[in-house]
Amino acid sequence: MDPFSLGADALEQEDYVAACGHFEAYLQTHPQDADAWHNLGLSWFYRHEYSQAKRCWQTARTYTYEPELLEDTLFEAAHDLIHLHRRSLGAIPFLEMLLDSPRYGRKSHLFLIWCLMINDQIQESITQADAALKRYPDDLAFWLQKTFLFPAVYESPKEIAWWRQRFETSLTEFENWLDSAAQFDMTDVLTYSPIFNLMPMGMDEKETFKRISKLWRRLFVDKQADELKHEVSRSGPIRLGMVSASVWNHSTMHYFQGMLELLSLESDFTSALFDFSQREDGMTDYVRQFVHHNVKMTRELEPALEAIRAWQPDILLYLDIGQETLLYTLAHYRLAPFQCVTAGVPITTGVDTIDTYISSQRFELAEAQKYYSEQLVQLNHLMVCMRPPQLPDVLKTRADFGIREEAHVYFFPHTLIRVDPELDDIFAEILIQDPDAELYLIQLLNSDVHLQLQRRFGRRFPELLNRLHFLPWMGQPDFLNLLALADVALDALRLAGGNVSFQAFWTGTPMVTCPTPFLRGRIATGLYQLLGLENWVATDWDDYLQKALKLGREPETRRQLSEQILAGREQIFNRSEGINEIFLLFKSWAGR
Repeated sequence: MDPFSLGADALEQEDYVAACGHFEAYLQTHPQDADAWHNLGLSWFYRHEYSQAKRCWQTARTYTYEPELLEDTLFEAAHDLIHLHRRSLGAIPFLEMLLDSPRYGRKSHLFLIWCLMINDQIQESITQADAALKRYPDDLAFWLQKTFLFPAVYESPKEIAWWRQRFETSLTEFENWLDSAAQFDMTDVLTYSPIFNLMPMGMDEKETFKRISKLWRRLFVDKQADELKHEVSRSGPIRLGMVSASVWNHSTMHYFQGMLELLSLESDFTSALFDFSQREDGMTDYVRQFVHHNVKMTRELEPALEAIRAWQPDILLYLDIGQETLLYTLAHYRLAPFQCVTAGVPITTGVDTIDTYISSQRFELAEAQKYYSEQLVQLNHLMVCMRPPQLPDVLKTRADFGIREEAHVYFFPHTLIRVDPELDDIFAEILIQDPDAELYLIQLLNSDVHLQLQRRFGRRFPELLNRLHFLPWMGQPDFLNLLALADVALDALRLAGGNVSFQAFWTGTPMVTCPTPFLRGRIATGLYQLLGLENWVATDWDDYLQKALKLGREPETRRQLSEQILAGREQIFNRSEGINEIFLLFKSWAGR
């Protein structure tokens, strides 16, 4: 067999190393065979050598390889890297090759803008968004992308202010364009939640979210969205519908697991869980057993509306809204006489068809209503019944994580998008004032956000960079293990920990926190106050630093606080009082 045939056979048998060798041998004597260059590119691609694949496919194009087939290959390669392998950085060169394609140009622009944004190429992303709007001036998708474009992390407080101003200007330009546009293209709109990326800015977002909701309703919500198709049922159990896209081992389900267990014991309710999740695991199977009707949903609006309307809930509880575009859109419809949200959305929605936000006095200021578009209900008890996280039966040692036994371990246990720029100064002072300090964070899946943070920190504190460690993304057992091993857990400053705060209190690891006026910055504060340990809540960011150093450098102080947390954790976990308050509230709404 000739080398081309041998290469084709090796490619089919998924022996990509051999395929590369055979096609390269063939091209020595047939250097202008576009088909061979195409197949060699495939072989390199499947070996995850994306620069080599790009080189081969560019050469195939030079030798007039079938353009449509090559474009199909390039787009499929980019699509797989983004959606299957979570390697959006590798997809960028293939998308760039498709920008002038009549068939794939528009979609490639959409994906390219997003890939550039999440890979610390934010200025390039803005440039591409502007270029796309020049090419597709009446395309709604690019207006949405430009308006709601934000970096994964910010370089400085000044940059946060710049991005905020840019957002306000872009939103106004978007609204003005809508007012003047005779028509616009709404096909294949690829967008992300319009409210989630505003949360890390740490501002009062009520009026902004109301403005975004008004825009969203104008674009994506039927004129009849407020028309309720049914009334509250006056006999039989109360029909409680719940909506979520996080029915798996996700922080949202950690919040609601206990509530679902308790709900199954309530004869006054019949329940339905409308599950929009795109993944399943053991948590999925576990929580499904506690609802009467589990409805697996597709990511399509019309079937979702039809399914929920057909079930006719008396009360519709959204377990999460902010992270999902579809659920955010769905929330603008009146599908039940009473519609509400609680802990899974740690901020107001701004949506006028969400009637009530259920929170707790433990986590809110007395005047917190002013931050909510919904009617705020502050329960006397926790609005969640948290179950204890499952630590591994046998804990790993520090050595298993590559941590020095004698180090003072300061652990930032949150996703990296929560690393406020001011934390760089706090991290640096910890490392300077505590010579034994080592700071640990966890990489974000397959993203390069940790590289952005390394560069940000290294530009200002290059001499300390070797003591700032980013461990690979890990599963829940290892994460809880690491949290238990840490000396100090460090909370974020603007978008602070929720589920992670509960996990830290269960392991007895002291968390340093400084509250904001908003729910999303007050969970650890509320837990300390619940245990009578409010003196460990920082009064400002300087006090945050001092408390972190005190806990890191004083083992006896740390031990005493840890023991106090562990002794009081029964006041935090397995508490049903707040859930019973919610059930009573639901009964009052239904007139029972």
